[in-house]
Amino acid sequence: MTDPLPIIPFTKPANGSVILPGSKSITNRALILAALCKKSENPIVIENALFSRDTKIMITALKSLGFSIEDYPEDKSIKVNSLDGDIPINKAKLNVGNAGTAARFLTAFLSLKTGGEYFLDGDEAMHKRPIKPLLDALESIGAAEIIYHGENGYFPFTMKTKGIQGGSVDIDISLSSQFLSALLLISHKTKNDLNINITRKIISKPFIDMTVLMLKLFGIENSVNCHSDNKKFQITPHPAHQPNNRIFPVDSDATAASYFAALPIITNGEIQLDGISLTPEFCRMQGDSQFINLLATKQLIEIEHKYKNIVIKKGSIKNGFREDFNAFSDTFLTIAAIALLLECETIISGIEHTRNQETDRMKAVATELGKLVGEKNISEEKSSIQIRPDVNELKHRAEKARENNTLLSIDTYEDHRIAMSFAILGSYDLLEDGKPWLQINDPTCCRKTFPNFFDELEKLRVDSNFISHGLNTD
Repeated sequence: MTDPLPIIPFTKPANGSVILPGSKSITNRALILAALCKKSENPIVIENALFSRDTKIMITALKSLGFSIEDYPEDKSIKVNSLDGDIPINKAKLNVGNAGTAARFLTAFLSLKTGGEYFLDGDEAMHKRPIKPLLDALESIGAAEIIYHGENGYFPFTMKTKGIQGGSVDIDISLSSQFLSALLLISHKTKNDLNINITRKIISKPFIDMTVLMLKLFGIENSVNCHSDNKKFQITPHPAHQPNNRIFPVDSDATAASYFAALPIITNGEIQLDGISLTPEFCRMQGDSQFINLLATKQLIEIEHKYKNIVIKKGSIKNGFREDFNAFSDTFLTIAAIALLLECETIISGIEHTRNQETDRMKAVATELGKLVGEKNISEEKSSIQIRPDVNELKHRAEKARENNTLLSIDTYEDHRIAMSFAILGSYDLLEDGKPWLQINDPTCCRKTFPNFFDELEKLRVDSNFISHGLNTD
C-alpha cells in the first residue's frame, strides 16, 4: 500500500458484497470477561474475533499478565483459559498503544490484583487521552494507588493495586463511557456490593448497554441492577461465573458497516453487508447500527433485509439533515465526509466528547473539510459541526491540484475513522474521468480496527465494474 494512497473513484454503480470484520468493542470486552470466568479444563473460544492493532494490544497485555491465550488470525478465533479473575503476574510493564478500550479496561482489570505493581504507557497520542476519572474512582475505593510519570491524570503511570473490596464510587463519564464499562466489566469480582454513581451526563449510552448485555451473555445474571435514570448501578458479587456456551461469537462491526452503507449514496448501485442483520438483538448489542437506520429514515438509502445480511440501495434524495450523533458518535465522520456531496447543509451535534478520542475528531474533520471546500463552508462549534456543500468549489480545488500534478490530500492524524470516511468521499467520480482526485495520508492507520479496509474497497470497485459489464459469474 502506497503512502499517500490515491483513491480510485467508482465509475460504475457500486455492486457487490462486503465482508466486515468482527467488532473491536465486542472482541476486547469478550477477552476481559473470558479471562475473568470460572476455571475450566475447556477454554472459552471467541469466534469471528477482530484481529487488529487494538485487539492485538489487549491479547499481548493479557499474555504478559500470565494468561494462556491461543490466537488464530486465519480462523478469526481466540482461545482463552479462564483463571477466575486471578492475575498470575503481580508486576509488569504494559503498552496500550492508542487503544482506548485496552487502556481503560486493563486499568480497571489490574485493580483486582492485591499487591500488584504495573507500569502502563502508550503512544504519544494516548498521553493526551483522558483516564483520570477512572483512576480517581479506583483510588477512592482503595483499589489502587496511582503514581504519575508525566502530566497528572494521563499516561504513563504506575498502579500499585490493592484489590476491590466494594463500596460506593462516584465517576464522571462525560469524557468517555469506557470509564463506566471498565468498572462494570470487573465489578462482579468484588468481595462486597459495589454502587456506581454517575455524576455528570452520560455519553455513548449504547456502549454501556453493550457491556451490560455482554455481562449477561457471560453468565453474570441478575448481578447488575441499573436504576431507571441510568445514573446508578448496583452490582452484587458473582465470582464464579461462566457462559452457558463456552463458544462466544462476535458480531460483525456495525461501525465498519457505516462506510459501505454510505457508498451507494454517492455511487448508486447496491451493496450487501455480510453479518449485519439489524435485528432487535443485533441493534441492542451495537448502538452504531442506528446510523444505518438513520440513513434510511432520511431517505438517503433503502434497506433490504436478508438472513444475517442486509442490502443497501441508494434512496431517492440527497438532502442534508440535522441530527444528534451522541449515541453513535463513531459514525459521525462517515456522514461528515460525504456531506460535501449532499444537496443541503448538514448539522451534526452531540459530539463534543469526540475531541478526546484518537485525536480531536471534531477539529480534525472540520480542518480536512475546510481544505476541500474552504473554511467558510464549515462551522465548528463546541459540540457541533455545520457543513455547507459546495461541489463547484470542491471540483475547482481538485482541478487545481491536478494542474500541479498532485491530489487533494487528507491528513488522518493517526485516526482510522478519518482515513476510512474520506476514502468513501474519494470514491465519488468528482471529475468524471475515473482518475483519483483525493489521496489519504498514512492509510495504514486503519489497522487499528479494519486492517483490510482498502482491500475491501478496491475489491468492491473491481467487482462493480465486472457486474456493470455483465461479467459476474456468480
